[in-house]
Amino acid sequence: MCKITLGWIIWRARRSVGISQRELCKELINYGVQIDWYKLSKLENNRLDICDREYNQFTVAICQIFSLDASYVEEIRRQTEVEPPADLSQSVFPIYVKNLR
Repeated sequence: MCKITLGWIIWRARRSVGISQRELCKELINYGVQIDWYKLSKLENNRLDICDREYNQFTVAICQIFSLDASYVEEIRRQTEVEPPADLSQSVFPIYVKNLR
């Protein structure tokens, strides 16, 4: 089951028209939004708090660019929670040793 978040909506909208994160960042400049692809990636993956006021204009611009229903997007935005970082404390990472002989 897919959890609908604002990040997922942005990702799906962007992929449906076939543009990259960098291309979307360039388009957002036309709407007065300065954001780099790294931050956009974090937003798409719910690693930043999209409910922060600094993203108000960003959300409006996304709705305009992709012709999305602003009230629906705002409702999803309010429900979107920041994903906690992965717990790597119990992870096993392989170590490769090259034979030096």
